[in-house]
Amino acid sequence: MEQSARLGDYELLGCLGRGGMGAVYRARHLELGVERALKVLARGSATQVERFRREALSLARVQHPNVVRVHECGVGECGFYFVMDLVEGETLERVVERGPLPLDRALEVAEDLARGVGALHERGIVHRDLKPANVVLRVDGTPVVLDLGLAVAPEFDRRLTQTGALLGTPWYMSPEQTRGQPATARSDVYALGLILFELTTGRSVSVGGGLPGLVDLPAPSSVDGKLPRALDRVFAQATARSPDRRYSDAGAFAEALAALRADPGPSGRFVRRARRAAWAAGMGVAGLVLWASLGGGFGGTSRTAGASALRSSVEGTGPTQASGPLPEPQRHARARRELRRLRRLPPSERFRALGRWIEGHPELEEELALARALRHNARLEFPLRRLLEPGFSRGRVCFLGKDWAVWSAQLQRPYRCLLVVEERAGGKRVAAREVSSPIEALAAEPGGRRLAFSHRGGTFLWTPGEQGAEPVLLSSWAMACLAFSPDGRLLAGGGEHRFLIVFDLEAGGEPRRFGPYRGLVDRVAFGPKGRYLACVGEGASGQRGVKDDGLDVWDLEAGRVVYRIEAFSSVNALAFSPRGDRLVVGGGDGRLLVYGLEGSEPRAEFVGPRESGVPLRRPSAHSGSLRGVAFFPDGTVCSGGPRLAERSGTIRVWDAADGRCLGSVDLPTPVWRLALSPDGKALLLVTGRGIELWPAGVPVPVPGG
Repeated sequence: MEQSARLGDYELLGCLGRGGMGAVYRARHLELGVERALKVLARGSATQVERFRREALSLARVQHPNVVRVHECGVGECGFYFVMDLVEGETLERVVERGPLPLDRALEVAEDLARGVGALHERGIVHRDLKPANVVLRVDGTPVVLDLGLAVAPEFDRRLTQTGALLGTPWYMSPEQTRGQPATARSDVYALGLILFELTTGRSVSVGGGLPGLVDLPAPSSVDGKLPRALDRVFAQATARSPDRRYSDAGAFAEALAALRADPGPSGRFVRRARRAAWAAGMGVAGLVLWASLGGGFGGTSRTAGASALRSSVEGTGPTQASGPLPEPQRHARARRELRRLRRLPPSERFRALGRWIEGHPELEEELALARALRHNARLEFPLRRLLEPGFSRGRVCFLGKDWAVWSAQLQRPYRCLLVVEERAGGKRVAAREVSSPIEALAAEPGGRRLAFSHRGGTFLWTPGEQGAEPVLLSSWAMACLAFSPDGRLLAGGGEHRFLIVFDLEAGGEPRRFGPYRGLVDRVAFGPKGRYLACVGEGASGQRGVKDDGLDVWDLEAGRVVYRIEAFSSVNALAFSPRGDRLVVGGGDGRLLVYGLEGSEPRAEFVGPRESGVPLRRPSAHSGSLRGVAFFPDGTVCSGGPRLAERSGTIRVWDAADGRCLGSVDLPTPVWRLALSPDGKALLLVTGRGIELWPAGVPVPVPGG
């Protein structure tokens, strides 16, 4: 087929690859101008045509970010074809050729892949030919299942092959497939287990040239001793020779991988060393006991002393001779030394190690308080998971209710603008959309299920939890900021049109406009009862010729400004307290300003931190710009931003009444945006390392330093 040929509404730009059933072309829609992939079956038997048709129908039934999406199918002069997303990246086969992935990344890829296959299984579709060559890793790191040429669903199973015929790639076939038995969801789980092995070890699981389905498989930790034994257990269950002993489907396998990512446990090499040490210690103690029984001088205390020596040698914490329990002061001193050593570990390792230490030392009350405080603080110093890898711009985040995390970003390679809704707990994608231009404003309905977002194409409302729900155009105005009222009835926004715009989502009709302002309106926030609305705009304080930002608080019922705050350099964030009696403002110069709103005039209660009651010349809550503020349910304030060098970041918690800093968490990456969950237990951060979900909380003082 010539590269300049056309097929349907598409112009073929070039061939991406050829296979046994046809070819895949890069194509461009003649009217929309979007590029997609077009798979063509040039010629074939009736069986091949049926398989080709079945692949298109199977893909069209599944809408999942880890499964390629089909848009349409048809018949042209060159044969049958269907149109799907153009997935640019490289196959897992090419990725694994360069060596194993880091453990956490390998588990993340395997989990995403399993969730995509799980979406097939939920619809009764069995892939039957999973292998690294059929999975493409997008530039943003998302794995996508491509080839469903052998996929089978109950309503499509027409006995297209003879009984006992082998369909699939032999190196990734399950034992039952190699015997000619029908493939099930558990057969796909077996192939996913083999892919997991390659991702973590960088080598094929085949042994001595035999097919994996016909031989005993090695454990991943036998190839790389640094891999955890928990990985061996997950791999062994996924690749059990009996289908009944495997995970029931890919969704169950994905949950096991998620649990493994949360707590990988010790490596196989560590466990083997511990066993050898325990064996050596046991043999030594056995010799001592034998010597004592022959009159070596231990007398009646030999058994107790031997057990003490064994426990001390295995734990590495006791005395070197069998002298009985340590005196109380020495036990506490040793425990303190151990805790000081654990404090030097990286946060995630420190958190797990302290958990094991606490379980093993229930009798040391004073040190237990110290260990629990250290463990609590360690948990705040590493993310729960990463939602998006680096390589994007214009990241926006919010929480939709307490269960869903929402993010949007402009991906660089390939250029795509995404809006994604994920489950906060497990990371399962609820919905995802590709939009025409970068999203500039994003807001979630408090306690509801609606999202508002805006880009240069206008402002939209979307209910992602509803089946087949499409975004509804609310206004052709593009907004730089958006906010819902607490009851979800009103939506406010501002932008370059110089007005504060308020939509009544229940009554409809024309929106109300407040202003005008001299320039951009780029921050809005509702009070807790929805009557008062704060906005930041150029010239808000009424000063002509002033380019600094100013802040107005509007009474929406009266239609007038009730508070005006003098202009200052720049405002990056603002939020009302849960009671509505305070307004916190985050400045671009790092200042944190809190204003009381109970009198006739706004009252500055504190500006930045107070240090021993001495006012600072330029009081600053953060050494760099302050990029986000939010109130916890108890009325304390959370703030975040990058440090001056912008190679690290800080999250701090403040007492809104007196300005005391209650705690601080240093991050190894700049913080550009933040959103606090409604329950105050999680943070969504846009950082230099990607979009991440972090635990939220107040670091506790460490007893005794």
